[in-house]
Amino acid sequence: MYKSKQGFSIIEVLLAGTIFALAISGIVAIIIYTQKNNQISQEKDLSIQMLEEGSVAIKSIRDRGFNLLVEGNDMALNFNNSQWEIITTPGVNDDKQEERIRRVSIVPGTSSDVKNVTITVSYPINAKGDMKSISITENVVNTNKEILDDVTMQSNSLRLILDEVDLEQTLTTP
Repeated sequence: MYKSKQGFSIIEVLLAGTIFALAISGIVAIIIYTQKNNQISQEKDLSIQMLEEGSVAIKSIRDRGFNLLVEGNDMALNFNNSQWEIITTPGVNDDKQEERIRRVSIVPGTSSDVKNVTITVSYPINAKGDMKSISITENVVNTNKEILDDVTMQSNSLRLILDEVDLEQTLTTP
C-alpha cells in the first residue's frame, strides 16, 4: 500500500513566504507614512504656536507704544529684558526655534492708527530641508490711552446724564 507524504512542497513554502513578506512590507510602509505625517503635523502645531506668540508679542509692543511698530518687511521678534522688541534687520538665527523661522512684515493700514501686520512661520516638512509656511495677517489698532480715556469720560458723562434724567423722572412722578 502506498502512503502519501504529509508536508508542504518547496513551491508552497516560497509562495507563503512571499505573501507574508508583501504583507509585512505594506504594514511597515503604513507605519513609516504615519510617522512622517505625525512629524509634519507636530511641526505645523508648533508653528501655529509661534504665530500666536508673535501676535501676542506685536500687541505687547503696541501697548508700550504704537510708534514702536516700525514698518518694514522680513523683520524678526526678540524677547529681551522682559519685553518684546522688533529686529528690523535680523540675522539667520534671529527668531528661530529649532528649524522653524518667524518673520514679521508691517505696512500702513487704512488709517494712521492702524497697521497691517503679517506674521509668517516657515517649518521643515522633510529631512531634505524643504520648508512650508503658514501666516496670519491682522490689523493692529492704536489703543492710545488718551483715546480710551476720552471714550471712558464720554461714557461716564452719558451715564451721569441718564442718572439725572432718571432722577428728574423720579421727582416728577406722582
